[in-house]
Amino acid sequence: MSKDAETGKRKTRGAEVARRIDFKGGRVTVPRMPRDVVREADFPGGADTVNKKFTNPGDASSATIVDGGGPRITPVHVSLIFWGSAWQTDSARSALTNAVAKIVTGRYLSALGQYGAATSGILTRVLFDGSDPPSPTFTTQNVASFVIGLIDDDRLPEPDADWQHLYVVMMPRTTTFAGGGLTGFHARVLWSDYDLFDVDNDQTHFAWVQYGPVDTMTAVFSHELAEAVTDPEGNGIQVAPASAANWNEIGDICASTLNVDGVVVQSYWSALDNACVVPIERSTGMQWQSGIVILGVFASVDTKNAWIFFKNQLGVVGWRKIQPSTPDGCTNVLQIAIAAQQSGRQVQCLITNAGEIVAIQIL
Repeated sequence: MSKDAETGKRKTRGAEVARRIDFKGGRVTVPRMPRDVVREADFPGGADTVNKKFTNPGDASSATIVDGGGPRITPVHVSLIFWGSAWQTDSARSALTNAVAKIVTGRYLSALGQYGAATSGILTRVLFDGSDPPSPTFTTQNVASFVIGLIDDDRLPEPDADWQHLYVVMMPRTTTFAGGGLTGFHARVLWSDYDLFDVDNDQTHFAWVQYGPVDTMTAVFSHELAEAVTDPEGNGIQVAPASAANWNEIGDICASTLNVDGVVVQSYWSALDNACVVPIERSTGMQWQSGIVILGVFASVDTKNAWIFFKNQLGVVGWRKIQPSTPDGCTNVLQIAIAAQQSGRQVQCLITNAGEIVAIQIL
């Protein structure tokens, strides 16, 4: 419930509750970050999106999922907070903002639907706060009190107004985690708002990422994001042995990372794939894609440009431009596409890394 200035209202700041909370949550140490690349074999059947599997050191080969029946976050609304005056002149701030936006709104979360969690999200706000955290070390309790204070000051949305919110704090280079060994953590803290005739006690989901190289910070962020949406309060999705005290989650049994569209992310456990995975989109090379149903064909006489309106085998509907490759433009591809549309038969298309159709065959 939003605060107001109504006479007679009595407020108890949520930060007071934060100082008394015993934090439990998901954690991540420095990622070992074995790198991998996208290969042709990652796209069986010409799919546009698949879960790339990993079997590197540190990646589990098997796991048992434990569903505690607790809440999941879906979709996820992320507030990105840069805490500390050091961020004012740190060039990594811009790079991290762009990377977080790609991770949250891209395909990284798409495999989490199997757990009833978010498969997509939005970056709702980016906030810089020039106050400095404790130095040389900080605690999760410090971060929780900081987040609650921003909510109380109306700089962040109240959790009862947007339950799907995840508040992510990027720590500055001037401080490190007091517990040692951890580079990221997600948890929940109770935000309390006592008004006249109204009491709000709402769980607030937050995470912090320790300062480091941008690639490390984005990998840690992705790890905490995947775990926060599947297990925001320690009673959702975990891997056996599940623990209410030391959350054992889907990112903790995976170590491999992948550079996706210039952003490094960490893999997480997919029960459907029985592997650590990162969802990826076809983006490199000239590939044959099969199982395409043509819904329409459109061409311009003046420009000789043409497009195919299609649905692929994953049910994704979209457009593909036909690459002009002959003096007559797209004549041959167009003729085959029209024939396939009229007959209702599927086709396979040879598509460039720019997303243009070079050739087409009726299946």
